[in-house]
Formats: sequence, C-alpha cells, structure tokens
Amino acid sequence: MSKRVFEVDIPFPSPRTAEIAREAIDSDPEPGRGRVHRTLAVQGSSLSARFEGEDVKFLRVSVGNFFDLLMLSCETMQALSPA
Repeated sequence: MSKRVFEVDIPFPSPRTAEIAREAIDSDPEPGRGRVHRTLAVQGSSLSARFEGEDVKFLRVSVGNFFDLLMLSCETMQALSPA
C-alpha cells in the first residue's frame, strides 16, 4: 500500500495565534495508534499541517479530528481575546 499525504496551510492574524493553535492541537494525541503521522509547524503567521498514512480511513479520521481541534482552538482564542 502506498502512503497517502494531506497538506494544508491555515493563515492566522499573527505568528503568536498560529503558535497557540499549534500548541493546543499538538497536545492532543493522534487517533489510530500511530497509523497516521501528523506534523505541525508554524511558518510566519500560518499553521502548516501534514498528514501521512497508508489507510485512507485513518487519514480521514485524523484530518477530521485536526479540523475539530482547530475550530475549538480558534473559537477559544476568539472568546478570550479583548473586545
């Protein structure tokens, strides 16, 4: 089976907010017992994510989980930011 790869860059208002999101998402272990390898990096004010796995099902679950955590971290930052 060949490796499947999914990559995405998410822009943030600042490098600091991208780093906060990366730290929040990185603290959650990857589902599927290591069947998908996730790499997160901050480049400027963007959060870059790369997912590698052989099984499309586990890759889909991992990417879905990532976006759930991303939305949660963005909503939390927005709720806690000064008005």
